[in-house]
Amino acid sequence: MFSLYREDSLISRLNRDGYLTSPSADFLELLSLCRDIHALTDGAFDPTVQALWKLYADYFAARPDAETPPPQNSVKEALKRVGFGKVSFDDREIRFAEKGMGLSLNGIAQVYSGLTKTSTALPRLSSKRTIL
Repeated sequence: MFSLYREDSLISRLNRDGYLTSPSADFLELLSLCRDIHALTDGAFDPTVQALWKLYADYFAARPDAETPPPQNSVKEALKRVGFGKVSFDDREIRFAEKGMGLSLNGIAQVYSGLTKTSTALPRLSSKRTIL
């Protein structure tokens, strides 16, 4: 669902098209969590960094020996497509306000998925004490 490497994943479709209709409940719950963490960290946690990440990845892939970052004007242009406040979502749709925006949930999706699976399995366990 959250793999950037599968073209048919929900996040890949959203990043490619700029919107996603009928998002899954898990996707919406994860975006709500992202919104809360974004607010709690005053924007330090921002999953909309995909445009910036892609700029750096493409730049250094084309220049493996480069010792300097991408040009400042390219970075400024990519930063225009970053900002969680530019993501709107509800149970009908997720939409980016800027063309070329993208989400990278690598910083949270695995933890979320693991905790969700673990908390779902806990009621079936007979243990009286559990630490997550």
